[in-house]
Amino acid sequence: MAWETPPILSVQAWMRQQWDRQLQQGMALPHLLTPDQERRAWQQSLPHQLLEESHFLRQGDLLNHAMVAYRTFYLWREEGELMAHALVDTHLEELELFHYWSQAFEQRCEMEQWLPGVALSGWVVEALEEGTLPYPPTISHYQYHNWNRAEQRLLSCMERLGAKSVAALVPPRVAECGQTTFVDPDAEMNGGAAWLY
Repeated sequence: MAWETPPILSVQAWMRQQWDRQLQQGMALPHLLTPDQERRAWQQSLPHQLLEESHFLRQGDLLNHAMVAYRTFYLWREEGELMAHALVDTHLEELELFHYWSQAFEQRCEMEQWLPGVALSGWVVEALEEGTLPYPPTISHYQYHNWNRAEQRLLSCMERLGAKSVAALVPPRVAECGQTTFVDPDAEMNGGAAWLY
């Protein structure tokens, strides 16, 4: 007896697969930005308020910090939470400038019909709720507690629509311990490497 191996994908890979399928079917979709394209969009969205603040530009790679902060906020925000609400009355100039920058980035993406990679989960949830994207009948997953909120919202959406969600249990690892003495330090390194691999 034989059976087909089930598709085993990370959440990100599954979402990207759904995106690609929709493109192949001729759906009109915004352009999904690659990491390099997204970086360029952030560079081009630098607001004039930040250009005037030259002392910020000397503190490391500001662009990388902004992209990481935006991604982190987007993945871990509460449902419906907007960055503007999170930054209200902070009275911190850096946060206000970051807010202007992220707004300019979002406006540019909307105007150009671009979709940042971090927004893919939101697009998938919207497509599932509209019925334009099929969902798998059964989803086996593990370590749900390590999923970010965007991924958790995606799984909740599929469960609401009728997908069966099964938390897979990872068998516990049995630890092995042993002690060996090596006279030669090189032999000790090779022995340790052999035990690990």
